Amino acid sequence: MRGITKTVGGTEVLRAREGTQFVWDKVTYPSDFIALHSDEDLRALGFSVVDLPEERNIDLAPIAVSRLQFFRALWLRGLITQPEALAAVTFTAIPQRLADLLAELPGPQREEAEIIVAGAAEFSLAQPLTMEIGTKLMSAAEIISFFTFAKGLT
Repeated sequence: MRGITKTVGGTEVLRAREGTQFVWDKVTYPSDFIALHSDEDLRALGFSVVDLPEERNIDLAPIAVSRLQFFRALWLRGLITQPEALAAVTFTAIPQRLADLLAELPGPQREEAEIIVAGAAEFSLAQPLTMEIGTKLMSAAEIISFFTFAKGLT
């Protein structure tokens, strides 16, 4: 069955088959979206067109965590300090380690990334910036593990 995938930083973060509603980058796409678009159109939108087995059960919701869960998990994993986590959730400060990684991005991309990180209400694996910045700290598998861990925090 025809379907699409999306890969970010070498990790597949989306897999959807024709006839299935899916969510990508906070947008919910209707179940007829894939059927209504040509392979060329889907590729132009950044998706890979693939043949997916019909029997495969596909979880289409990307992992997203709240700002509190994200910065608390960074602190609990020892990636930022407790004062940095507290400042990030109360004053939207960007922890130094994360700021250093953002500083490595080219000008306009860095400026946009700083605004995204400072103003985000939630962080998602579906956000391309997640893998781009995250893979500077850990592997793609560790990023997914981190988000799974963070999602379990209350």
